[in-house]
Amino acid sequence: MIFLQTILIYFPGADISNTQMLCKNSLDLCLKNVSILLERTGQVGIPKSKTDVDIVCKGFKMGMKCFDDFSNLCLSLDEKNMVNDNVIGAKYTFKFLCDDEKFQRGEYN
Repeated sequence: MIFLQTILIYFPGADISNTQMLCKNSLDLCLKNVSILLERTGQVGIPKSKTDVDIVCKGFKMGMKCFDDFSNLCLSLDEKNMVNDNVIGAKYTFKFLCDDEKFQRGEYN
């Protein structure tokens, strides 16, 4: 989000059309970086080790940051709520998988 806000602030001619252009391209560009991360690591499918989990979690968190930034800049409140309703389960699952140290200790040690 900071990246998008910086672009809007530092370009004095920023108007609705510039915001629309950012909305059109920023999500694709951001998610492309997530794809590059996962491709470089070779991680495909279900994680089988703590290292795999860390890679998948980093990718998921980067991807969710992309969506959150995009949503904050480009979506109405109703659209944000609809997106959130569709990803809330994945967020909870990944929060458990990525951030629950007790689970990770038991599963991967």
